[in-house]
Amino acid sequence: MDTMVQKSLDAVERKKKRHFPEFLNMSETQRRDRIHEMHLDYDRAIKTANEKVQQSGDLVKKMDRAIKYLDRQLAEYQRYLEQTPGLIRKLQQRSMNLDVAYEEEQDDYDEQYTQFATPTAKNNKR
Repeated sequence: MDTMVQKSLDAVERKKKRHFPEFLNMSETQRRDRIHEMHLDYDRAIKTANEKVQQSGDLVKKMDRAIKYLDRQLAEYQRYLEQTPGLIRKLQQRSMNLDVAYEEEQDDYDEQYTQFATPTAKNNKR
């Protein structure tokens, strides 16, 4: 949308530069018509810019609502955790178990990968 506004304003500027030297040779009605066309072009550009501002404002409102919703959900989850005795400890233990399992899996992967990735001693002698 920003490029549309800029293109509209650039077009008006080009028309202005092209038409003003010709104004000396035009009749009064032709001048009024040309000026009216330029005013319409400016009005279109302003309307497009205003639409862009409106859309930006709408987006900000939507983002604010989404953030407030997530904040409420987070507070509700935190209250749930605080009200459930022992749940935090269980979640921490489960997380540590998953970390250990992941590290073991990663070590196995590293061992398999290094067998193929590093040259053997025989290849180093060549």
